[in-house]
Amino acid sequence: MRIFILILINLIAFSSLFPGETSDIDYAAAENPSQHNQETSIDRVFTGAGPGEGIGTLNVPALGIVDTTFYYLPSKENLRKGPCMDGPEGGWQAIGEKGRSMIAAHNDKEFKNLDRINTGDEIAISMENGDFLFQASEIRIYRHRTDDWNETAYESTEEYGLVLVTCYPLNKRNTTGDRLVVKCKMIDARCK
Repeated sequence: MRIFILILINLIAFSSLFPGETSDIDYAAAENPSQHNQETSIDRVFTGAGPGEGIGTLNVPALGIVDTTFYYLPSKENLRKGPCMDGPEGGWQAIGEKGRSMIAAHNDKEFKNLDRINTGDEIAISMENGDFLFQASEIRIYRHRTDDWNETAYESTEEYGLVLVTCYPLNKRNTTGDRLVVKCKMIDARCK
């Protein structure tokens, strides 16, 4: 309930900054997310953003992550700055595009408590192309020696999905190659 109130307050505050302006698509919820994708393109998502540049903010209230900037393309340098969204280069879609998007962060920094997320917890993302609300739907540990990465991360029935990824076990610098994967489904989108 608190996240709903926070999001509502942010939306009201944001809309008051631009009175009289309307977005191309005012509302695209889980009932009709395909409407949302019609006016959004990868070019619009990344206008002026290059690798390592901040492209949005991430909010995961259940983990105490509030207004955390995330960056484009996960590299060692970029992950030192904060969470990173992978792009088409890594086989992922931009947040708000049809398909699965991914945000990765270090297991001893922003995602150090990722194992505390529960199904139903909400993840709010704000970017140049819109504000997106996701809900955690599956939490899984990918074991690199026995699991198929495509099944663990990519496979989904969600048309618009988000995957949060970090190394596992948590809070360790040297990991085994295993990953903690949280799959999320989009439950609301407001395109700008």
